[in-house]
Amino acid sequence: MRGVDGSLGAKGVKKDNLQSVTFLVTPTSRYGKRPKGGSLMSGEGRHHSGPSRLLLLAQLAWAEGPTETVLADAADGLGRACGADLAEVLEPLPQDSLLRAWPYPRAREPRLSPLDSDVLGPVMNVSGPVLLSGEEARLTPNAAQAGVRWALVAPVWVGNSPWGLLAVYRLRGRPFTAYQARLLQVAAKALGSFLERARASRELESLRRRWDALWTNPYQIVCEVSPGGRILKVSPGFTDRLGVDPDSLVGALAGQFIHPEDLQVLVELAQRPHAKMALRWRLPNGEWIWLEAVGKVFETPEGSRRVLVTVRDLTEHRRLEAELRQSEETLRTILDTVSEAVFITDSSQCYVWCNQAFSRVTGYTRSEAIGLPVSALLPPDQMNKVREISRRQLRGELGTYSYDLEILSKDGRRLPIEVSVSVIWRADGSYWFVGTFRDISERRRWEARLLHLADHDHLTGVFNRRRFYEELNREMDRVKRYGGRAALLWVDLDGFKDVNDRFGHHVGDDVLRHVAAVLRLEVRRSDIVGRLGGDEFGIVLVEADEREARAVAQRILDRLQNLTLPGGLHLSLSASIGIALLHRMGADAKEAMVYADRAMYAAKAQGVGLVAVHRPSQAQSVPVSAPHKVRGWEVRLRRALQTGRLRLFCQPILNLHTNQVGRYELLLRLQENSHIIPPSLFLWAAEELNLVRDIDRWVVERSLELLRFLLDSGQRLSLHLDLHVNMSGRSALDHQLRQALRDLVQKARLEPGRLVFELTETAALLDVQELRAFMEEMREMGCRFALDNFGSGHSSLYQLRFLPFDYLKIDGSFVRGLLNDRIDRMMVRGFALAAKALGLRSIAEHVEDQQTLEVLRELGVDYAQGYCIGRPRPVEQEWPDVSGAAAPEGVR
Repeated sequence: MRGVDGSLGAKGVKKDNLQSVTFLVTPTSRYGKRPKGGSLMSGEGRHHSGPSRLLLLAQLAWAEGPTETVLADAADGLGRACGADLAEVLEPLPQDSLLRAWPYPRAREPRLSPLDSDVLGPVMNVSGPVLLSGEEARLTPNAAQAGVRWALVAPVWVGNSPWGLLAVYRLRGRPFTAYQARLLQVAAKALGSFLERARASRELESLRRRWDALWTNPYQIVCEVSPGGRILKVSPGFTDRLGVDPDSLVGALAGQFIHPEDLQVLVELAQRPHAKMALRWRLPNGEWIWLEAVGKVFETPEGSRRVLVTVRDLTEHRRLEAELRQSEETLRTILDTVSEAVFITDSSQCYVWCNQAFSRVTGYTRSEAIGLPVSALLPPDQMNKVREISRRQLRGELGTYSYDLEILSKDGRRLPIEVSVSVIWRADGSYWFVGTFRDISERRRWEARLLHLADHDHLTGVFNRRRFYEELNREMDRVKRYGGRAALLWVDLDGFKDVNDRFGHHVGDDVLRHVAAVLRLEVRRSDIVGRLGGDEFGIVLVEADEREARAVAQRILDRLQNLTLPGGLHLSLSASIGIALLHRMGADAKEAMVYADRAMYAAKAQGVGLVAVHRPSQAQSVPVSAPHKVRGWEVRLRRALQTGRLRLFCQPILNLHTNQVGRYELLLRLQENSHIIPPSLFLWAAEELNLVRDIDRWVVERSLELLRFLLDSGQRLSLHLDLHVNMSGRSALDHQLRQALRDLVQKARLEPGRLVFELTETAALLDVQELRAFMEEMREMGCRFALDNFGSGHSSLYQLRFLPFDYLKIDGSFVRGLLNDRIDRMMVRGFALAAKALGLRSIAEHVEDQQTLEVLRELGVDYAQGYCIGRPRPVEQEWPDVSGAAAPEGVR
């Protein structure tokens, strides 16, 4: 591709690079008939005079009319002026890289040029017209078919943008001259000027239509204002949107409708080239509304300065803003009121907002916290945990997620918290983490306390019976598997009830605490100490033989003889201790405890302050240096059963909801001459002699007779009298006694719930399946069951879940400390709630004063029993008619 002077075009475009340009020229036959007066291939019509050429340029430069027509005329005139056989005005089309052509000879409408659009780029890169020789043009079959010999092409620019091409072709003869090339170049510029004027005309027309629409649109509020503030023109929107008559505005000063405080806005709108302000506008009814005014300064064709003001009603916008501010303020107040800390962090993991609870917990004020990185509040060992959870939330694997965490307060303390976090994606693609947390330090303390209580006796601090049993079982497994020695000691205080009766239960509690301290003091750290219930304790001595076990037992007895309690009270106690050597038996932990228990009773039978060792090869345990006295108790107990020396006492149980007594617990006593012997002094012997079954049957039989007598005599019917009786776990598992009890209950024909059996937690150490079967049998016959001494550290929770109890008797060790111990109060409340959740009624034992009674009511306990309500006394004193001849034997 060369210029008309044969040189390379602009930017060094080489001929080799242009040989791929395809020139496809439609044959003449496609454009209709040739012009009259000669052939298109002849010289006719190809040699125009100078005036004709000047006329062509003038027509292009000042042409008017439709663009399509002008372009077609340009192609026609240019072809004639240059003496060309063919001519085209070419405009590239965006689709399919085609060129739109206005050809000469003239066609009826523009057509797609056969000239390849790839020629546009190279031609636009040169400064003037480009002459193509026939050899170059015949590079394609279509060019050869058209017979193009010479082509002259010039670019058309509109402003600074390329628009298209002017092209003329000769099929034969000489090439185009330099003059013709210059003519083509000038024609291209003239055509470009026309196209630029046409575009400007179209833009001006568009602006005019938009301007007219601005003033006729009923939804647009527009006015034209002079620099002095006089309204010159208004749009219909003032009427349709604001209800203002345009005639009342035109000619008026805008300031008379604007709030005095906003007049400066009008000045700024007139002085600044472009301004956007908010102002208050007075309506005809005197109401002020908020408007947004956007001012644009312009000049009229006459040179006058004007301000075009576009107005938007902000009334609804301001109302919504006010509501939003109110909502935000309300939400902020609510969030500052809640007890939980609330926070927001951004994608850079910095705090952007927090409430007052956040400040209370962490110590950082809101201004200090905002902008603070999350890592500033996290210990190093907590960072990975937070990062992993955050990553999983951002990946969509987790939604709102709650977990426990530890943070650092401003003063450096580690605080345990429970945090709940959600991720919120924002419109711009960023995200926030919104979360809440609360300080769980108190909960952690409670958890630690509950874990301690689950394993330890509440009163003494040593292991409770359940944990002691687990440790005993673990030690026995160790001895069986690895060998070694171990001893189990069962310690039972002698005459402990007398201490309670003489000095009160608070002194009794102090005694138990000091006894536990003595036991811990006399054993090693590796040994195990537990409270088995009431005044009974257990010790597991690791790697100890009989000699060492007896030595420890004797040291304990020696220390118990001289106890000093708070307040300076000196007491001398004794105890009976049974020893079972674990390495000499193949039994399990349950049997080992039975053996140690029997050894303790064997020691107690010989007197006070004695020790007995269980011998697996002997029927009974052999007491250490003590005479045998079990047979003495056997004679006394059998005589009591035969001669009616067993007596029933009763203690009232108060309904805390009705404040009435409708139930009593029947308590066993042994009367010898004028002495009343409590059961703690003889039941051990009954257990050892297998007489407890006969005693339990006697108690149930007499209780049923008493209940039948009272109901038949018409006493207390309005109070729905119920009686509670105690039963040992062994009796409940005796099949002969179970059959006898069924016969007795059926014969009594009592209403359901009249008779309540109280079982202690030690029953769980027996056959639980058999015990459950017994309870279900008796419940079908109308009897009910109470779990005695609940919370004293045995297997209480297990029993509540597995055995069908109806009542829960809260151990007195919790009740006595209600007024002074917050933990005791919380535990009693928890017991009462647990009972309600399980459908049970709760009974508090050892209630000794009116203030404790009122606290129990507040805590939701159902019943109360203790000296405050009534001391145990013979049934004939409670019900005088029982002493008559018609009363059942043994209760009068």
